[in-house]
Amino acid sequence: MEKQKQQQIILLVLLVIFGLSLGYRFINSIMQKNSAVKITLPSAPAEKNTYPQIENEDIDIAVTEYNADNLSDPLKNKLYVYLADNISAIQKNTVLVQPPSISILGLVWDTSRPQAIIDGKILSVGEEVSGCRLLSVERDGVKVEYKGYEFFIKK
Repeated sequence: MEKQKQQQIILLVLLVIFGLSLGYRFINSIMQKNSAVKITLPSAPAEKNTYPQIENEDIDIAVTEYNADNLSDPLKNKLYVYLADNISAIQKNTVLVQPPSISILGLVWDTSRPQAIIDGKILSVGEEVSGCRLLSVERDGVKVEYKGYEFFIKK
């Protein structure tokens, strides 16, 4: 119970300090506005378009310049911008690799030593035919590696 009272007292003190700081800022803002410009309102407008008159014309207007040359646009996808800028270089360096045409005649997949009959040769995992290395044998095809790329060839 004593801990709860301490917390309530601390909260009350913080609220009082917060209120005083808000009051201080409010009074300072009013004082600054009153010292810079004095506005007099007419008691009864003579015309329909009568506006308040400003007595002091020495008004300082702060001009802020924004410069975002070295900042990135958060709405642009960086990958998209990179690809758009470098698409020709990427296209020149891209080589389309296609595996050679091989014919799969048979598959043995659910054993301790899976094998495939490819182009009339019986191959185990790790062996090569037509530049393709056999990686795995599955029920519906084989996975081969050709020039560093993996391909799945269906039966």
